[in-house]
Amino acid sequence: MDEFERQLAEKNARLVELYEEHLHDIQWVQAQLNTRDSENVDVDEHDDELESDGGFIFRMLRKHDFARENALNGVRNAAQRSLDPLPTHEPIIEILEQSSSDTHLVCTASLAQISSATPDELKPRILAACRDIRAALARRNGHNLQFVLLLDVQGAVPAPSLAYELVPWYVREVHPVFPGMCAAVLVRGYGWAHAGVWAVVRRLLPASAVTRVLFPTATELDAFLARSAPPPSSSPSTHLTIDTTHIQHHSSHQHRSSTSASSPVSPLAPRSHLNPTYGYRPGRRRKRDLARTLLHLWLLRWRKKMAAWSVFGVIWMLLVLSRRLRVPVT
Repeated sequence: MDEFERQLAEKNARLVELYEEHLHDIQWVQAQLNTRDSENVDVDEHDDELESDGGFIFRMLRKHDFARENALNGVRNAAQRSLDPLPTHEPIIEILEQSSSDTHLVCTASLAQISSATPDELKPRILAACRDIRAALARRNGHNLQFVLLLDVQGAVPAPSLAYELVPWYVREVHPVFPGMCAAVLVRGYGWAHAGVWAVVRRLLPASAVTRVLFPTATELDAFLARSAPPPSSSPSTHLTIDTTHIQHHSSHQHRSSTSASSPVSPLAPRSHLNPTYGYRPGRRRKRDLARTLLHLWLLRWRKKMAAWSVFGVIWMLLVLSRRLRVPVT
C-alpha cells in the first residue's frame, strides 16, 4: 500500500470512530425527521430519503460541529434543494459502485471531456453528480462514508476562467448541501501546463480542501486502481462488467496516450492556446523548448515597457550626442 493510501485509510479509521462516537446524535436527527409535522409533502418525501442515510446525517453533523439543531436544519435545507429539477445530461463522473475498496467509494472523471463546456452547462451536471454520489454512498449501507475521485487532466485545455466561476460557486452553493463527501482528489496527467489553473484553484479553495488534492505518480495510481478493481465473480452482472472494463483499461488508455505522443498527432502550433502542452511540439520534451517558451512569455509580458524604454533611451542618446556635437556660436 502506498503512502497516500495509508493516509486515506488512517483518516477513514478516525472518521468511522467519530461516527460511532456520535451515533446517538445521528439517531436524534433521524428521530426528529421521523416525527416532523410539515405540510409540504414533497419535502417530507425527501426527508424520508435522507432519514435513512446515516452517512449523510453524520457529514452534516460534522460540518456543524455536531450541533444537532443546526444539522437538522441543514438536512431540511438539503431536502428542499433536492426538489429543484435538473436537466438530463450525460454524467460527468463515473461511479465505480462495484469497487472493492475497503474505505472509500471510487469515482472517476476526465477534464478533457468537459473543458469546452460553459459554466452554466456544468453547474447542473455537477449538482447531479453530487446527488448521484450521495445516493451511491447511501447504498453502501455505511460501508463507505466518503468517496475518492480519480481526476484525469491529461489532454484538458487549461481554462482559468472556468475555475474562477465554478470553484467559488461550488464552495458557496454545493458544499453546504453535500458536505464532507470527498475524501481526496487524485490528479492524473498533471503537467506544468496546468500549473496556472492549479494556482488559481488553490487560492480559491479553503485550506482544508487543498490538502485533499493529491498528485500521486502513475505507478501509485495504477496500483490503487488494481486494488480497487471489482473482485472476480462467477456470475458477474452487466454493471460489474462495465466497471471492470473501465478500471482495467484505464491504465492501458494512459499508456497508449503516452506512446502516441512520440509522433505528431495534431497540427496545432507549439504555442497555440489550444495546445495542452503549450510550448512543446507533439512528442518533444526538450529543455531548450522550455527556455524558448519562458523567454517568449517574458517578452509578451514586458515587450511594451521594453519598447517604451528603448524609445526613451534612443531619444536621450540623441539629445546627449547633439549637445556634444553642437558648435558654440562666436
